[in-house]
Amino acid sequence: MPRNPDKRIETAYALYKGGNKLVDIANQLGVAEGTVRSWKNRYKWGKEKECNVAKEKCNVAKKKKAIAGDVSDAIENAALTDKQRLFCLIYVRCFNATKAYQRAYGVDYKTAA
Repeated sequence: MPRNPDKRIETAYALYKGGNKLVDIANQLGVAEGTVRSWKNRYKWGKEKECNVAKEKCNVAKKKKAIAGDVSDAIENAALTDKQRLFCLIYVRCFNATKAYQRAYGVDYKTAA
């Protein structure tokens, strides 16, 4: 069963939003400065705006489209053997040439390296 939340944390957060320094909050509540700092980090005070900015700048979808075009080029290339095509597909997934070579050609680590 979870513990009841500490009322001092809510009071400290209200003081923090009011513009007080962490040291002043600690002195008012009679706790150590490190305690108030840990509350600030644990409950992520003042980071509401930063989280939204990071989500807006996410461009993972653009990278996937570029990779899809590269994969189709490798598959359609008539100059590649089946194992070379398989290596390309595995490499695009994990971006580790040694691991891709091991899986495509079925060899041990020393040979692949």
